[in-house]
Amino acid sequence: MAEYTGFHGPAYAKAQGRVFLAFLAEDELDHYLRTTELRALTPETLTNPESLRVALATIRDHFYAVASNQAVLGATAIAAPVFGIQGQVLATISLVWFTPELVPRIEELGAALRDAGLQISAELGFRVPLPLVPARSYLSPRQDSSTFRGSHRDI
Repeated sequence: MAEYTGFHGPAYAKAQGRVFLAFLAEDELDHYLRTTELRALTPETLTNPESLRVALATIRDHFYAVASNQAVLGATAIAAPVFGIQGQVLATISLVWFTPELVPRIEELGAALRDAGLQISAELGFRVPLPLVPARSYLSPRQDSSTFRGSHRDI
């Protein structure tokens, strides 16, 4: 396995990068997809923009991303967002491990990372909406924290 701390790769092929892409404003995502060549890094890398959009919608629904054999064969990554006070993704919390060992635990570990990411986000001042149903509108980096008042609580 060729995965190292600080491993760099394209956002579309990594769980960490997909988290950032999933919560971009629509025009920013459109620009990214127009200007980025989605090259196959492995035979399993998503290279179709529409398939990637579907994957990004799933990330917004679950609040975590999975990239299995996308950047490196045999490696799976799970990542969850850490949001700033205005709803922008500041960072991700993630883990990368061998695909056969990690894939059976994706839901369990994805939920744990999501919860940890939201807890960190709350510590940074992000107001977590309840019920936890993501919508591009409340996570837009252009909105201020007043958008969140009255319909949710801190974790």
